[in-house]
Amino acid sequence: MRYLIFFLLGFSLSLHGKAPQPTSETPNKASFFAMHYAGYRYQLSSDSRNLLVGNAMQLQVGYGKLREHTFWESGIGLLVGPFTPNPDLPLLSTSQGFGAYTTMGWIARDQPFRNPHGPVIGLQCGLHYIDFTQRSVANTSTQGNIAPYVGMISARSMRVTDLSLYPGFFLSWLPTPPRPDMVHPDSAKTRIEGYWIQIGFGFPLYTRYDERYLDSGMLNADGTPSQQRHTGALHGYTTTISLTVLLGV
Repeated sequence: MRYLIFFLLGFSLSLHGKAPQPTSETPNKASFFAMHYAGYRYQLSSDSRNLLVGNAMQLQVGYGKLREHTFWESGIGLLVGPFTPNPDLPLLSTSQGFGAYTTMGWIARDQPFRNPHGPVIGLQCGLHYIDFTQRSVANTSTQGNIAPYVGMISARSMRVTDLSLYPGFFLSWLPTPPRPDMVHPDSAKTRIEGYWIQIGFGFPLYTRYDERYLDSGMLNADGTPSQQRHTGALHGYTTTISLTVLLGV
């Protein structure tokens, strides 16, 4: 009798520890996390002045859903740059800020995202918001090359709020097969699902700047440089290219 109890106990434990198996009706996992390493080229101006010109970088982290022929994703980002000096005001500056984005994409019906035979090409459209501040390095000044700069410019800061539409395309390589959406050891692991190369072209919807600086060519009554402030809209375009790593959880 004692041996029978031990046998039944061991048999029940082995059944309890056995992982469930997927069936034909089990849905596949669709959610993913994405890490983007994006480069930006800004070419934005106000009237006749180049105010935001140069290259910048952004690290983005997002979450989305991947279907057979479509995807959507939303996330946040940290922006650093532009690194190159403004041609109208070559003043040594630093800038950083934050952003948020949402993107939708799709591919042709005759080609699924997960393709073990090679990459696929698709179209996408995103909405990006960025808020950052550019500040001149302490104790640096320079002569501006265009009005309204008159004398030596110093202590400059410029805040930019940018909401832009980013249509573009992407190259997707997801060679791994989907995993079932169920409690299973293989489904609980984090793995690299694949990679994207995304290229977009940004067009401002609502892009404003707020610029402040000291101009030695315009003096106060006590002889100190006068603080100037200019605000307005920015026009132009932005291009971006990013390498994206898709993580399935």
